Amino acid sequence: MRAIKTGLVVVAGVLLTSGCHGGSQSSETSAASAPAEVVVASTPSATVSPAAPPVAGVTTLDGTAFYQNGQALYSVKGTKPARKVTGADLFQQTVSPDGKHIAHVSQDGMVFTGLDGTSGRRTVKVAVSYHGDTTQPTYFWTADSKSVLIERVDKRKAGGQAEKTTAGTLRISDGTFTALPKSVQGGLNYRMSGDGKKLVYQKGCSISTANVDGSEVRQVPAIGLQSSAANPSRIEVCYLGPVNYDGTRATGVVFRMTDANNPGGEVPDKLLDLTTGKVLPIDVADEVDAVQFLRGDALLVRARPKGDGPYTLTLFAADGKKITSRTEPAIPDPNGVINFAGYAE
Repeated sequence: MRAIKTGLVVVAGVLLTSGCHGGSQSSETSAASAPAEVVVASTPSATVSPAAPPVAGVTTLDGTAFYQNGQALYSVKGTKPARKVTGADLFQQTVSPDGKHIAHVSQDGMVFTGLDGTSGRRTVKVAVSYHGDTTQPTYFWTADSKSVLIERVDKRKAGGQAEKTTAGTLRISDGTFTALPKSVQGGLNYRMSGDGKKLVYQKGCSISTANVDGSEVRQVPAIGLQSSAANPSRIEVCYLGPVNYDGTRATGVVFRMTDANNPGGEVPDKLLDLTTGKVLPIDVADEVDAVQFLRGDALLVRARPKGDGPYTLTLFAADGKKITSRTEPAIPDPNGVINFAGYAE
């Protein structure tokens, strides 16, 4: 796991960054040194297998991969050279699950466009709270690609930091905001399972799950718990990434509690079992940089040799079998930060 090189972008009206345990920090807080490696579970067979999605998984890497560096979004179609999609006034760009829309945060709120970055442009004026490094989105798409999950800022302190927020869905078509149930409020980085039935979110550096109607709220075992007996590996998740189809697995940035200062803002590069709280192994020899769930719970893994070398994209089926891989074309990175932002078939 590498320490991130922070290319900070400050957006008007969005000033809050949060530490792993919910405490507010200045947006000028610097990243700490790389933490110790996290030991993953050696026996994935001991975990509960996810439910099989009713749709076929992605089987090729012929689609378009998207990357963002905090200032611009780039698309890579197959092995063609990278193409700049959006301008420098945008950040936290992500691609919708159906591969048809781009969302990003701007000076005015949330902006939605087609994949070219301009068509169908719609701006929804809303104050969005974010946490950690600003290149990492803290909103996420709903399963139907019609809305995004955000933390709306309702009240600010004198210094501009968010004092009160409400988690909810923001609909693209008309900007309607619908608050999530009270039982799941107060979290961070809300994600939705691919079947649209589960919410997965952070409470500090632990993870909770619930049905979308707010019922059956459950804390994931081990992760983020202070007890050594309950969390013998002493792990916590400081940034929660995408979730699989049935909400039983997720990606995330994982650290040990023994680290003196957990840096925020790294790309999710670990695969988590939300039933057991274990970190699952990923069958690649190189250092994993990013992990992304695709249609049908196919898993896209970005990795490169430790220290340096070209990145490789590897596609795995839902059962963990390797399907294909290819070398990633060079992508401009003026800030030293290139994050995986999505994939469109």
